[in-house]
Amino acid sequence: MLLERYSDRILSFDDDIQGTGAVALAALMTAMRIKGQRFRDQRFAITGMGQAGTGIATNIRTMLLQEGASEDEARSRISRRKMPGVAVTPGSTVGLSLSTTSSSVAGASRWRATTSSR
Repeated sequence: MLLERYSDRILSFDDDIQGTGAVALAALMTAMRIKGQRFRDQRFAITGMGQAGTGIATNIRTMLLQEGASEDEARSRISRRKMPGVAVTPGSTVGLSLSTTSSSVAGASRWRATTSSR
């Protein structure tokens, strides 16, 4: 990924990846504060793993790790699905190594919604 390759030589900011990821993470953290729940106890499904989806998945993973989740636990809490389009074609891997998230749509299909106590 370009951001990783040149991070030690060129200071850069990719608004599609980092900007969208930061805004989405802020919204999710605010939702957790309102719900009175831990970020680490949530599951996340992301449809579309172009630059924006990659940035969102990266930031969610980072936050899960910061809250004490193991790499495997963080990976299991994020389900992603690539969608064909301009940024992603079937079978491609754009940007971030997609191995940092779960690719199991079948695994996510077993997730069940819960009702907040608030």
